[in-house]
Amino acid sequence: MQSAVEVARLVVLAVSLYASAGYWNQDYHTPKLSGQEWVNELLRSHLNCIRTELRVRLHL
Repeated sequence: MQSAVEVARLVVLAVSLYASAGYWNQDYHTPKLSGQEWVNELLRSHLNCIRTELRVRLHL
């Protein structure tokens, strides 16, 4: 019974955080990079980064 109450509390907490304005207003691109620096970072970073940002694979 006590674990069900704890699960319910966690669900309420998760829903309230998800619904809060701060959750949706977080910046995605925070670094202050020039265009060339940003491209260099994409080329040097994890392979999925360039795919996420540009929707292309690195070999293209």
